[in-house]
Amino acid sequence: MNEEFGAALAEIAEEKGLDKSEILKMIEASLAAAFRKDYGTKDQNIVVDLNPENMAMKIFDVKTVVEVPEDAQKEITLEDGKKLKKSAKLGDEIRTDITPKTGTSFGRIAAQTAKQVIIQKLREAERNSKPRSVSSSPASFSAWRRTLSSWTWVARPACFSRPNRSRTNSTKSAHA
Repeated sequence: MNEEFGAALAEIAEEKGLDKSEILKMIEASLAAAFRKDYGTKDQNIVVDLNPENMAMKIFDVKTVVEVPEDAQKEITLEDGKKLKKSAKLGDEIRTDITPKTGTSFGRIAAQTAKQVIIQKLREAERNSKPRSVSSSPASFSAWRRTLSSWTWVARPACFSRPNRSRTNSTKSAHA
């Protein structure tokens, strides 16, 4: 695995409390979104396989063989499926390699899309993992406490606090 990539992956996994394979899937989804932005067409269901060892990626258009397609992006008829794969039958998943021979070079907008997808998926995974981390063990309690301490608490400034209702009429008239 590329040393920098491996170190970054390990750091994110530790910081967010997620598994490295989960983060790799998020990166693959973001690369698929970037590819779709620069190279894809409307009727493609793009899936990216990233090899972390050599940083190579394979890009596929994945379709499921059905009798009557309802979603042209994800489904294909049996007749069309047999054109792509002779042994295709109903329910099969056909992966067509669409990796450009010249490689990929994502533009600025595609790179921004990839970044947004990664950030969104990391936030979703973090949100989904926080409630599960609560248990009665002391180690879990300290992790939960650290989570709570990282949240921003909004305090009411003193100038907006409610007036003391225990004032007597004599103190009110003295201030008037």
